[in-house]
Amino acid sequence: MITVEQKKKPPRTSVEISGKLTFAEVSELYAGLKPALQDVKRLELNLENVTGIDLAGYQLLLSLAKTLKENKVPLSVVPGTCRERIEKIGNFAGLPQPFVNAEGWDA
Repeated sequence: MITVEQKKKPPRTSVEISGKLTFAEVSELYAGLKPALQDVKRLELNLENVTGIDLAGYQLLLSLAKTLKENKVPLSVVPGTCRERIEKIGNFAGLPQPFVNAEGWDA
């Protein structure tokens, strides 16, 4: 099970994701993120309570980061303990790292 909690304090929107970010939860996460992304000017993504991530979850995060970049929406990330796993999945799959240029994520 995954939970998405959002808090809007214009111009910033904070989103905290808790639980497993895996294939089984991707559609639920997408549905939870969708309202948070409407009219967003700046996104703060907190992954401290993510307890697991797989390639499907990684791809969703990659898509999110790409969409925000294309729309010129600044992104800051609190990776928590899943940072190492995110980097490992990207390297293994030969995919770009989703948060390389995000605040809070050292390149």
